[in-house]
Amino acid sequence: PAAPLEKRDYCIKELIETEKNYIEALNMITRDFMRPLKDVLTPEENEVIFKHIKELADTHAGFHADLHKACLVPQQQQMRISDCFLRWKDKFIVYGDYCSNLPKAQEQIDELCTKKQLVNQCVLNCQQKANDGKFKLRDLLSVPMQRVLKYHLLLKELMKNTAETHEDYHGLEKALKILAHYINEVKRDNETLQIIADIQASITDVDLVSNMELKDYGRLLKDGELKIKSHDDNNKIKNSLISSVNFGEQYIYKSSLALCDYRLENAPVCSSDSPVSFQYYWFLVHIEKKTAYTMYAKTEEMKKKWIEAIEKAMDNINPSIAKDTDHQFAMHTFKVPTYCSDCNKLLPGIFYQGYICSVCGAGVHKTCLATVRSCGAPSLPPRPGSHMGSQSFNVSASYLNLAEYPWFAGTMERDGATAVLEKSPSGTFLLRISTKQNGGYAISIKSVFVMTSRHLVHRATSPARNMKACSCSRHLSQELVSWYETHSLSESFKGLEISLLIPFKNPLGRAVALHNFQPTADSMLGLIKGDVVTVLSKAGQEKGWWKGQIQERVGYFPWQYVQELPSAGAEC
Repeated sequence: PAAPLEKRDYCIKELIETEKNYIEALNMITRDFMRPLKDVLTPEENEVIFKHIKELADTHAGFHADLHKACLVPQQQQMRISDCFLRWKDKFIVYGDYCSNLPKAQEQIDELCTKKQLVNQCVLNCQQKANDGKFKLRDLLSVPMQRVLKYHLLLKELMKNTAETHEDYHGLEKALKILAHYINEVKRDNETLQIIADIQASITDVDLVSNMELKDYGRLLKDGELKIKSHDDNNKIKNSLISSVNFGEQYIYKSSLALCDYRLENAPVCSSDSPVSFQYYWFLVHIEKKTAYTMYAKTEEMKKKWIEAIEKAMDNINPSIAKDTDHQFAMHTFKVPTYCSDCNKLLPGIFYQGYICSVCGAGVHKTCLATVRSCGAPSLPPRPGSHMGSQSFNVSASYLNLAEYPWFAGTMERDGATAVLEKSPSGTFLLRISTKQNGGYAISIKSVFVMTSRHLVHRATSPARNMKACSCSRHLSQELVSWYETHSLSESFKGLEISLLIPFKNPLGRAVALHNFQPTADSMLGLIKGDVVTVLSKAGQEKGWWKGQIQERVGYFPWQYVQELPSAGAEC
């Protein structure tokens, strides 16, 4: 890189130099520890201790090379600093798993060095050779976590010293937003996992399912002091979740409750027979009324917070937002980087990042549970719109053959169009060639009040259209029809508040919906599994959409979500 000239250059210089130092640290771990210890560790031990180290070394070698390219003189620049971060951001996702595994790796090192003299001696030799014993291996393994937590600070400082008019400013802003969100989630989850580990360590004789830890039971929502009374007997605290004893910060495990088996019932008044310090109570009642518990808090505010935490936990188990979906969702820890099946954004964090469907495997954010496509449904194509017409003509010549379209009537005058559309529902339309207009095209449409014709001789008001030919070509005619199928004719024809809804020719057939489809635009036709759709047009099939009608509703729907039904005259 060129010599620094301003504060921005110094920020870039610091970024590149610290990146170089980080790569050297990764290479040292690989060269001076990972390789020598390979012969004294089992493959399983090696995988736990050095998980992702080689992958990180390769990733940051490429990232560092791109940073150098971004610092060339403007004439030789192949990318900007922000491009480097945006290009490698998906590779950085591995830090989530690395940070999650770090405590386990450090515990493995400590345990092996304590129990196995050979391993301990080899680790000491490696530490002495690598850095004269200044840093222990367990400390060096913390370097990647420290580095990833620093990137958003470096980016923030770089943005601070980059003018808003600079070509890289908005790219840096985007990179910072993405990286900061991801890093904050990783940092938060690491802190949460440490708290959960501390809680587990403070409980003696904890009775968990084999090979499970407390973190596997979900996210920590609240901890604190409660008094719990089982309705099976009159002894308070007999069946509490955690009961304290009199020595230090240790707790004795009593039992746990599966919240999915209970419902919460509030008690509006204080308990007259409860201890003075625990007057505020509520109930947890088994959904099959097998048992119940009364829970007591010290203050009304503490009671409120406990109830909120329990209700949140219950909603995490059975989200109310997902009650109408056909998926089988459950909270899940994704071991590999996963993007939401609905919004295509990363499921951030280290554990219980979102929900997974046990049937189709779709992974989603909690906020996306209500809008994700039906279980087993294909991925949605790009949403339909004006682009369906204007972008298709140069691809397929069939788009220029108007006779293939169910709305094209050929040569026809106004009176003929009126007769054809007279008994049709509102919104039915046709495109015709008018001999009175020297072969020009005209649209005739049946509205609620009147059947009207409009010639395609106008300047379209949409910025996407600017047509003024006296005799529109077939190309422009098809494009205009596509436009007004999703936009009101009032844009160009004052007072005509209607779109082109139903082609005048007989429907192309019927189809049954195989999956639910939630529309995200007015031009779309929502589907519920089992709906029978009248197929009006297949002109957008190359884009993934058909046009159809269900009762009075007309719109586009993904054609892969339906199965065509045989015609009435077809043989069984």
